[in-house]
Amino acid sequence: MIDSTDTTLTYAWDAVENATAYRFYLGEETTPIVVATNQMTMQAFHPMTNYSARVAAVDGRLEGEKSKIITHMTPIAIPTLKAPHIDGITYLLGETVNDPNVTAFAVFKEDGTWYKNGTITNGDIKFYATANLVAGQKYIGRVVYGKSGSGTEVLGMPLEFECIKARITLNPVTTARRVVAGTSEAGLQVRTWQNGVTKTTVPVDTTGQYRSSLSSVAVGDVIKAEVKIGSTYATAAEWTVRE
Repeated sequence: MIDSTDTTLTYAWDAVENATAYRFYLGEETTPIVVATNQMTMQAFHPMTNYSARVAAVDGRLEGEKSKIITHMTPIAIPTLKAPHIDGITYLLGETVNDPNVTAFAVFKEDGTWYKNGTITNGDIKFYATANLVAGQKYIGRVVYGKSGSGTEVLGMPLEFECIKARITLNPVTTARRVVAGTSEAGLQVRTWQNGVTKTTVPVDTTGQYRSSLSSVAVGDVIKAEVKIGSTYATAAEWTVRE
């Protein structure tokens, strides 16, 4: 076995001199699949499932001795994040299969080197991100079947993700329309300012929109909106009233 995904397995074996074909036996099947080369890919498998196979060479009429049985588990499918991870959020959260043998979430740097592990409890992924994930950096996450670092664990399919800086936009504010509104990351909060004075803090709805009103606005006023993450404030946007 030389390669696998959550639904495919690619097998390869040493070529046998004078062999005209090979008979490939999957699991308990007694009827083989006949192939002309010493490699083949099987498809339509299930994730996190053990499959056994063996092979025999054929010299035209006779079948040689069958190989030893090789068993391989297909990886767990790509996990999902509950939301894009924003810099400043304490935990990266996600979901995968609920299995007692699946308790670790391995995070790798973009170049593929192992970085740190998170936990998986009843299918819920939790990775401590504060000071571990850096804004603008890309990472790879893999669910681990078995004990991480044991040498017998099976790494799941790779999830590529990025730690993003909280984004915010601020629509033009006018004296006629005294509304502070824009877009940001769903589920966060936005604090608004007018001429350096805090006005209010409003939630960002599920569509990524926030909105608040001002009692009065004059030309030249500086309106500011900044994203609140926990007890800290991240990205900000400003607008100077022109009309």
